[in-house]
Amino acid sequence: MTDVIILWDKPVYFERLFQEYGINTITAMPGSLNSPHLAPAKMILIPAGFLSEKAISAGLNQKKVIDKLKNFVENGGTLLIFSPMADSDFSWLSLPVRYKREDIFLSENSLSESGLSEKNPLEKNPLENKAADLLLNPDLDEYFCDGYFENLSEKSIFSDFESNEKVMDSALISVLKTDCKNRPVHLRIGQGKGQIILSTVHEFFSKKYFKSLLTNQKIKI
Repeated sequence: MTDVIILWDKPVYFERLFQEYGINTITAMPGSLNSPHLAPAKMILIPAGFLSEKAISAGLNQKKVIDKLKNFVENGGTLLIFSPMADSDFSWLSLPVRYKREDIFLSENSLSESGLSEKNPLEKNPLENKAADLLLNPDLDEYFCDGYFENLSEKSIFSDFESNEKVMDSALISVLKTDCKNRPVHLRIGQGKGQIILSTVHEFFSKKYFKSLLTNQKIKI
């Protein structure tokens, strides 16, 4: 039974870490999302550096694949996307978020909960931040982030979902972690029954955090 579908063209090193966590994964090309034989899953994961992998980036630009990802989230799935590793935005998913590449080294205390400001008046959900506190394994003294996010907005991220006239006002961005300059490095975007997690944190998340993302039912792709 599949918990996580990893969109990649070859096995990835952290599949072994998922196995240690007791989480079942499969690796599949983006185009495989169009197959009726793909097993239901709780999460779809897109690894870091996907923009530089031609086969992966090309697959993610296909409208049918994008629609599958949107439907998966809308129906209750979790879409976890790591950094593209090059300055870019997420317009291919209609996300009002831009990624900026920068090496950021943080101590245990400097990777903080969201510090909200007038320029970034996003919702701070105590339950979400409690889960985000479990993000990293406690034995790490220093963390690496490969960039940060900007151009955030509370506007709908799936305004073209089902119909160009339908506006999904329920979409909401929560900044769960920021760096020492108060720049967002870990986001949650609620949409429909599901969620999108965007992260520049370049460390493998803790077992407890992954488990917190996998409490939903398996969703048919």
